[in-house]
Amino acid sequence: YSDAITTVSPRYAREITTPEQGCGLDGVLREHQGVLHGILNGVDQAVWNPAADPQVQPGYSANDLSGKALPRPGCSGSWACTTAPSRCCAEWSAA
Repeated sequence: YSDAITTVSPRYAREITTPEQGCGLDGVLREHQGVLHGILNGVDQAVWNPAADPQVQPGYSANDLSGKALPRPGCSGSWACTTAPSRCCAEWSAA
């Protein structure tokens, strides 16, 4: 059971509700269209926005990447890991 169903894009969310693209699940997906959401590129940019996220300080954007490497020490410290400048450190929270 799920409260929401997500796909890689709004277009794909529409396509999988058709018999041609639904792989046998199209009927179930049509029945649950109210909770079927396509998120372009897998990211809701209104929520996942490092330029405006108070947890990512200093923030950064596609036009100004200067703050991108700076949050890494906080992440590395909470995970007690070391991160080379060329590697990514990611942290998720269920909160």
